[in-house]
Amino acid sequence: MSILNKLKRKLGEMALNNLPRNTSLKPTGYFDAFSGYFAKFPESKVKVFAIYPSLTTKLVVDKAFYDAFSSFTKYDPAVESGDNVTLSCTTDYKLAVIPYGRIIANNVSMVAVITEENQLLSEVSLQYDVDREAKGKDSLVFRRKYFSTPLFINGTVFNMLGGGGTINNIGHWMLDALARLNFLKEAGLFDEVDYFLVPNFAHEFQKESLQLFGIAPERIVVADGETHFQAERLISTSHPRGARSYLVPHWLISFYQNTIGEKAKALNTNYPSKIYVSRRDSKLRGIENEDQLISFLESEGYTTLEMSKYSLLEKVAIFQQAESIIGMSGAGLIGLLFANRGMQFLELFPRGFVHSLYYNIANFLDMDYQYLICDSASKSEDIKKAQLEDIRVDISDIKKITDGWKVPKY
Repeated sequence: MSILNKLKRKLGEMALNNLPRNTSLKPTGYFDAFSGYFAKFPESKVKVFAIYPSLTTKLVVDKAFYDAFSSFTKYDPAVESGDNVTLSCTTDYKLAVIPYGRIIANNVSMVAVITEENQLLSEVSLQYDVDREAKGKDSLVFRRKYFSTPLFINGTVFNMLGGGGTINNIGHWMLDALARLNFLKEAGLFDEVDYFLVPNFAHEFQKESLQLFGIAPERIVVADGETHFQAERLISTSHPRGARSYLVPHWLISFYQNTIGEKAKALNTNYPSKIYVSRRDSKLRGIENEDQLISFLESEGYTTLEMSKYSLLEKVAIFQQAESIIGMSGAGLIGLLFANRGMQFLELFPRGFVHSLYYNIANFLDMDYQYLICDSASKSEDIKKAQLEDIRVDISDIKKITDGWKVPKY
């Protein structure tokens, strides 16, 4: 972002906080459930599709692993039983078609979906909160005094905004933004959409993934910072991972394997079966002794790859063809969504950034999952610091795991 644009954005933020304008555009109420909305507005033309009613996602982890999780990744209810902990999240997945609906968003922590009656619909909106599940009353839209005039879009617009992580991170893009297309297909409305509202359209993985679903660039509307749209017909959905959940629902994995995964199988490629995914192409979370690690892994038959060098379909094909993958936790491992059942997977963690995301995917695909928590300078207590943690890997610990993989299971 240029200095001029940064200044414009800062001035815009100041205006939003201090200078009242168009305050009639502020929602006059909110509904945490559609039932309450329809009770008050029975003549409403909003149409709601139940996609996966009251779907519960569960994940069982051993207690030692759970105890190592970073506090800021423990969003889901946990029930201990012996040496295991069961995590769960129940979501009533819905899609809403809203005539003359509006979206007010900062494209980071807030996406407020508002009806023609000026009511916020929580079930298809987003309000990010670090510590808890946010409700309609928590939306930052209610703290605003300044409202820009909405840009009106003729036609049907599908809302894919999923929070700040989706702007630049391929993992969040796949999990929190692009996955919403599944709801659209399940409702049978994909072909009725004229425009797709996305958090960003600057990265190749965003352009390529949308193209794989037949969405041309001229049908893309980008939310650039502060956003206020009104559409002749707005379609919005529940969050793919539910309200403040770290769990990955099974439908999401199946959706990608049956769509992008099938397209990748048509590529005429031949990638190594044993892969080490390096983060040398990232400025965040490096490995201090990576040269030593790579030297050892090469002696074990592993090939080092940096995911940023490959197209999205190539990334998918790499994970599809792999029999064994080792890598440090991060967005470069999102290709696990497309991996084959039963493969070997070792995830390396900094002490301050341990979570269940990739174990969740590995568990669903019956992988031989192993994890290793590595030394770092300090144990971070928040997500921002955790994302910066470099680690040092104990090669002897890696060898124990790879040696174990060489022993036949049966």
